[in-house]
Amino acid sequence: METRLNPWDTCDHLNTKKKWMTWIRGMLRRGWSKYPVAKEYKSSKARLVPILDNEGNQTYYKSGKKKGEKRMRYEAECECCGKTFPAHKLQVDHIVSAGSFTETEHIPEYLTNLFCGKDNLQLLCVPCHEIKTHMDRYNLTWEEAYLDKQVIAKTNQPTKKQKEELLGAGFKEDEISNKDKRRDCYKKLLGDS
Repeated sequence: METRLNPWDTCDHLNTKKKWMTWIRGMLRRGWSKYPVAKEYKSSKARLVPILDNEGNQTYYKSGKKKGEKRMRYEAECECCGKTFPAHKLQVDHIVSAGSFTETEHIPEYLTNLFCGKDNLQLLCVPCHEIKTHMDRYNLTWEEAYLDKQVIAKTNQPTKKQKEELLGAGFKEDEISNKDKRRDCYKKLLGDS
């Protein structure tokens, strides 16, 4: 009987299970970005609207083949925050996430969840999508994920800027002496606001 090799045993560049699973997950995600059901869902939510100038007047093309024609764009609402965005700035998201994919046994369920029907899709702006993804990944509430993303953004600033902000907010030098302490200070500061 022939011994069957694992996929990661057959490729020099994807030579560990983790590398192979990451590559497969990425390939499936790229496929998802072209998934017709997701594209149809996004199209069904978008509407064509005029592009207005700062005074609220219709704008027109000034040159080229479309010279004199009205400038238009597709836009839609984020289904989370309710704000309107140009359609290209909105992302189709799974309401219930596609789930874990760390073992080859997860592939069938992951595929079924990833390539789902419209009833499990929503249109989100980038900030809401990032918060939702963070919420799903770390099993947080919306509020916890929102605060955590704010804290991450603050602690990604240069250390000097972090220290200036936190000292200005009333924290003492010993409370902000390392990244973990600054993170805790930002959690207190942003959580109270």
